[in-house]
Amino acid sequence: MRESNFAFPAQNRACVCISSQLYDRRALDTNSPLPLFNSLTHLTYLTSTSPRIREIMTMDGGLERLVRILHDFCICPPPPENPTLFYGLSPPSSHPLKLTPTLNPKQFDKQAQYRFSLAFQCVVNIGVRGSEPIRSRVVQAGTLDVVGCILEAWLAGRGFAVGPSVGANGMPRETREQRLARRQAQSEARQREQADALARALQRQLRPDRSVGEADAQTEEVQEVSTLFLHDSSPRV
Repeated sequence: MRESNFAFPAQNRACVCISSQLYDRRALDTNSPLPLFNSLTHLTYLTSTSPRIREIMTMDGGLERLVRILHDFCICPPPPENPTLFYGLSPPSSHPLKLTPTLNPKQFDKQAQYRFSLAFQCVVNIGVRGSEPIRSRVVQAGTLDVVGCILEAWLAGRGFAVGPSVGANGMPRETREQRLARRQAQSEARQREQADALARALQRQLRPDRSVGEADAQTEEVQEVSTLFLHDSSPRV
């Protein structure tokens, strides 16, 4: 099954491409990486210089196609292509694997990243340089979802937890069991510190070369530590 594009053998063209002088909506429907890369490269120039092209893309579906390219890359960046393939041509026996959504994969196709950057630049040109109705169409096309995916990937790459159970500081919320375990660990650490302080006070009190004033002060310290220890050890309601 051939791609949803048009070929012109008489003009020695395998598919329709956008040039710096000609815009054709059919050029964005191809799945081949090389012609799509060329079309997006010229489309970046057209969207930055021509108000008419920006207006046309909001009416012929070109803006939605660009947003779809961005969304597909954000949800699941494609893996690196097989170097044995020639410009995306695969033998009839090959079957593409179904990709699973992955955030910030370790390996992905660099050419797809270039196409994503060019498509994103085109959308930025349409939204920033366009009029208010054009900017409204950019929002309606789903650009905010793409921006959210980009921010989520950036936060995940910096070590922040993302998801519905994330606190205001970017860290995951602790469960009830984790909170009880944390409080118990803090209580045990406090009791150990108090026991160590009581032991040190008793050792200072048992020294033979102490004066009467020091002994009285140490006795009061032992009593205060003992009272504090008993107060913390008493059951709380």
